Amino acid sequence: MPNDIADVPKEPLSATVLETRTGRVPGPGILAALGWTLLLLVVQTGVVIVAVVPLMLLRVSPDRMTSVLFPLGGATVVLLAVALTVALFGSRTRAVLGLRRLGLGHALLVSLTVAPLAVVAAEIGTWAAKVLPSFSQDAYKGLAQEPYWFVLIFGCILPAVGEEVYFRGFVGRGLVARHGMIAGGLLSAVMFGLVHVDPVQATGLLVIGLTLQGVFVATKSLLAPMLLHGLNNALGFAVLKYDDGGSEPVDHFPLLFAAAAALALVALGVLFYQMRTRWLCPDGSEWSPGYVTAEAPPANILAQCRAGRPSARCLIAAALAYAAFVGAIGWILATSSPSV
Repeated sequence: MPNDIADVPKEPLSATVLETRTGRVPGPGILAALGWTLLLLVVQTGVVIVAVVPLMLLRVSPDRMTSVLFPLGGATVVLLAVALTVALFGSRTRAVLGLRRLGLGHALLVSLTVAPLAVVAAEIGTWAAKVLPSFSQDAYKGLAQEPYWFVLIFGCILPAVGEEVYFRGFVGRGLVARHGMIAGGLLSAVMFGLVHVDPVQATGLLVIGLTLQGVFVATKSLLAPMLLHGLNNALGFAVLKYDDGGSEPVDHFPLLFAAAAALALVALGVLFYQMRTRWLCPDGSEWSPGYVTAEAPPANILAQCRAGRPSARCLIAAALAYAAFVGAIGWILATSSPSV
């Protein structure tokens, strides 16, 4: 099905919405979502404990343990997420999760989102670190020193696939459907942060989780948050890999740089909204199940997905905002480089 910007006419899509209500809004609700999150946490913890015991008996060093525990944790999330969604949704799993191809325009937006999102999340984490403990940084640094292929698979791809199926495709689906994009997205982000355990990391994950949920709903493709999640992890591990630890940790980003990142992130959010995907019926009306969702309609609706086209004014404003962010990066690099 066409999903690229070029496939969409410039005229606005029809305002008519065809609602096909299925009888009740899907779950999980807040308590059930918390229960599913705790289940994932318990299963992951159990797998780690079972794996740690023989590693300790074999006197494996803590650094080498990371090479075993991260793959086990990532594989556990993927297996549990796939088993759970297939068991619950059966033949509709692909439609419910929004497993369909990602258009080029949306893929470009996702890629552009990575850097400003990382800056904003890191700044929030820096503030949180002043009052909250953090105890997982060394483990991530250890993983970052592994070979590139290892980090790519077990630090980027597996977490992106497993956690997005679990928290966006399943947990977030119910929370957003029941509580709307903002409240439901925040609740989903909180659950997403809880499973990472580390308080400082969980705080930064609030903005990342909310962005992932918004990208999912806007594109109607689970590949979008998977791509954003994987690229975000890759950027984080790249920073850790090439940090020699010789310099003092940065307390905060310069105010103008953090503001430029936040502005770029907001501008990209507006673009995502204008370019959001809609399901259009043969008569031109927009299909909706009666709640906010990224799932595909039943096959008998014969709806096709179409991505909107942003206005020229919005494109120019977003380009200027992102140029300011890139310029701020250049300024940071220029002013932080050692003088000759």
